[in-house]
Amino acid sequence: SPRKCVEGSRQQFAMSIRCLIVFLLRVIHNFGAQQALPAEALDHFQCPFAHVWLKHGPEGAAKVLGIEPHKISVNSVNMTQPRCTLAPWVIGGAHMHALSPGYSADCVDAPGRGSPYAWPLRWKAQLEGKMMLVGFNKVLRETRGVNWYRFDKNWKRGDMYSTKGNSTVLHRGPRMTFLKWSGDIGSKITSCMWMNMSVVGNVRPDWFLDKRGGGSIDVQYLGKEHIYYMGEPRLVRKWRKNDMRNTYFTVSVDELVGFRGVHWPLVVNVPGEGIMPFDTLQKFYNHEVLAEDDEAPFLLDETYVAAGGSCKKIPGGGPGRLPPWHLPSELDKDTNSWRSVEWTGSRHAHEAPVGNMLMV
Repeated sequence: SPRKCVEGSRQQFAMSIRCLIVFLLRVIHNFGAQQALPAEALDHFQCPFAHVWLKHGPEGAAKVLGIEPHKISVNSVNMTQPRCTLAPWVIGGAHMHALSPGYSADCVDAPGRGSPYAWPLRWKAQLEGKMMLVGFNKVLRETRGVNWYRFDKNWKRGDMYSTKGNSTVLHRGPRMTFLKWSGDIGSKITSCMWMNMSVVGNVRPDWFLDKRGGGSIDVQYLGKEHIYYMGEPRLVRKWRKNDMRNTYFTVSVDELVGFRGVHWPLVVNVPGEGIMPFDTLQKFYNHEVLAEDDEAPFLLDETYVAAGGSCKKIPGGGPGRLPPWHLPSELDKDTNSWRSVEWTGSRHAHEAPVGNMLMV
């Protein structure tokens, strides 16, 4: 019947789109790489400006920026950069320097110094993501996991749940480690690989609040609005952060938290940044503050090696190159609506005169 034909056509179209995405992911995964990353690692790279090292390789990124790659011993701890140091140039629009010992709530030169809207220095939360193909509202893929942050140490842990196998990524300073598990997170490690991230450290807790980084890096504070969060109305403050490819992230932060409450990040909209054919909507929930002595969850690879395991190094890249396309995003910068507005909520900031859009 005509109706069955239409339904069949829709199913075939959906399957074709999924096949296209799988193909693109595989091409991107291997394009210009000397040795491919673990396939499941792609799910973890939803951080701002991740395409920088996809383009040049972790070691080659420094060369592109005119910096000699740091020769880092994995058995030593280097504190050659002061606390709060940003990664060079546009990478610093979102990331700490890999050789910085961490970030503080009162970094002297930060426009968001002391802002209650910066992400807490130590925390974890469950994370769900939904990926939508550009031009469609239909969810193509869903991801679930837990993100752990120790911004005070330049550490991050990301757990990803998958029917194809659970995985964990650990990012401490310049070292990023990929773990695969035999079953649940915390079961037996079946694979351990690591790579040198050169100057690219973890995302900084105030990455969405300011326009530091140069180039096209910019920010637009949007003010307050009510959104639906976990099925209920929630008042948030919202920011847009423009990246080096003129696509932007949107961050919604909880507003009504009481006198001692934490302004948790609730929703983050992530663009494909010209590489992926889809944008992602992420939701944080079940937030928890971590204690100062919560270090073991970030050191799983060290525990594994101390027990007799081994981690294979992924060779540092040459210059590498991006795939020969720049895919559109629904979060491409719209010059009709974009205004540069830097407002951080910091008590150290100077209030701008009425009508002035720039507040620093």
